[in-house]
Amino acid sequence: MTAFSAQSQDEQIRLLKRNFVVLNAMSFFRMFLIIMPIFVPFMAELGLSMAETMALQSVYGITVIVLEVPSGYLADMWGRKKTLMAASIFWGLGFSVFLWAENFWQFALFEFFLGVGGSLLSGADVAMLYETESALDELEPQRKKKKGNHISSMVSWMTLGEALAAVTASFLLLHSMTWVIYGQVLVGWVGFVLVFLLHEPDFKRMDEGSHKKNLLKVVKHLTHHDKRLTQLIVIAVLMFTATWLAAWAYQPLWLSMDIPLDWFGWLWAGSNLAVAMSAKAAPNLMAWLGHKRAMLTTVILAIVGFAGLSWQWGLSIFIFGLGIQVARGFGSVVFRDEINRTFQSEFRATANSLIGLVFRIMTITCGPLLGFSIDQIGIGMTLWVITGFYLLVLLVLVIPWILAPDSPRGQGKNDFIA
Repeated sequence: MTAFSAQSQDEQIRLLKRNFVVLNAMSFFRMFLIIMPIFVPFMAELGLSMAETMALQSVYGITVIVLEVPSGYLADMWGRKKTLMAASIFWGLGFSVFLWAENFWQFALFEFFLGVGGSLLSGADVAMLYETESALDELEPQRKKKKGNHISSMVSWMTLGEALAAVTASFLLLHSMTWVIYGQVLVGWVGFVLVFLLHEPDFKRMDEGSHKKNLLKVVKHLTHHDKRLTQLIVIAVLMFTATWLAAWAYQPLWLSMDIPLDWFGWLWAGSNLAVAMSAKAAPNLMAWLGHKRAMLTTVILAIVGFAGLSWQWGLSIFIFGLGIQVARGFGSVVFRDEINRTFQSEFRATANSLIGLVFRIMTITCGPLLGFSIDQIGIGMTLWVITGFYLLVLLVLVIPWILAPDSPRGQGKNDFIA
């Protein structure tokens, strides 16, 4: 018997709705990264090159890759809440390393702890969100539902956290870098407190003996029976990678244009507020354009943004950078919603972890390449290379996917998807 089964329906509904608030708060504080707007110049001050800074991101990525799928198993078998609790502990430990780290290898330990926490978090939070939504649909079948609404809110709170953290960084820098570090360590432990307020809804758990079988089933389906879904995942991962590359390109771009360091926080805040607003608007975009046109709009916005940044035309970089951030907000909802609604409950966390795994492989590969390219040929030429690559993605992958008919669901070998 679950904790919910002994409670009244009204109490169940109250606790489930509180999950949305808590998950949004956890997303907010998870992305309240005070150090992020000045991370590149901070590393440079300690003597690290851009290539070394991006190599640190590979440490994070490799850690996530090793643990991504096992963490999805854990969330599907052990439960979302316990997995999120473990994730919050490692997240807090990671930021605590900032209290004494001074060189590459010490910051590599920071990235390792964050990688463990990130892998545990990946899939579990989104899966709990959809499980909560499904449970509420059963208890309140008459309630109004809007496609992508709750994941849109989660993404909006994440980006709002990034934005307010950036403003906080600008203010703390008026005192010293030490204030930034202490503030980041404190915020890093907030998620651990919040996770105790979560109430896990019922979901179909995977038993340990079926892990390998179910993983192979998901992979086999994607590679043999639903090529269209596989193509969607590939496009989504490539777009997530595009906006990730942009986030790491902004700071060296601003440095190359001699923008004062104390502006970085405000610029970072503005760019992330754009993500929050566009993520919030994404369900309306999907309702207006449909999911295919919404995806096409997202990809085109990103390409135009990269092309504009490549020219480094004064204040225009803020407009083109804004385009990429809007694409990030739209894409984080449009792609994730379409993919998550495809999978049944017991496979959802594992599927999200698999997507995260592929994304991290991309960051491990592209991160050091980005840093090396910026060090060798400059930020402008690097951005042109990225623009050309995503034009190719648009022509070879995105447009053919949009023009092709949708795959039928719930038939034959599609028994593991919704």
